[in-house]
Amino acid sequence: ALLDAERLKRQAQLRASLEVTQQQATQAEGQLLELQKQRSQIQNSACILASWVSGKFSSLLQALEMQHTAALRSIDVAKTRVLAQVRDEEQRLRGHLEAVARHGCRIQELLEQVDEQTFLQESQLLQPPGPLGPLTPLQWDEDQQLGDLKQLLSRLCGLLLEEGGHPGAP
Repeated sequence: ALLDAERLKRQAQLRASLEVTQQQATQAEGQLLELQKQRSQIQNSACILASWVSGKFSSLLQALEMQHTAALRSIDVAKTRVLAQVRDEEQRLRGHLEAVARHGCRIQELLEQVDEQTFLQESQLLQPPGPLGPLTPLQWDEDQQLGDLKQLLSRLCGLLLEEGGHPGAP
């Protein structure tokens, strides 16, 4: 009878332990399901974020490439305009140098003239070339060329540093 009582007591303890074990298993299974659900949500969120980031960078790269092309074209147009101005100034200066050289040669010829009447007549007709005049200022300003680009890049940096704006943001 003592063994039976001990057995009954042990069986009751084991049944209670089994119930606790089953509760723990149920709780662990529930937590495992919750963890799997969170993992799935994180994977989906990461996939959405990666797609969003890729799209934004793709758009940004396209916009930057367009701005790059436009900036280079603008620099080239400005360079062409200024170099045409340089060519005009060079031509003007060369023309003036030629006129001054011709005038100097003519003076030299007159100084070597032995006939007084020819000397006097031709020296009165001799006209010096017009004044040289100042160089026309060249219209080249690097800051102006880069101004719009700097402004655009500054705005882009500001946009990149803004908080929020991603698909998971509230």
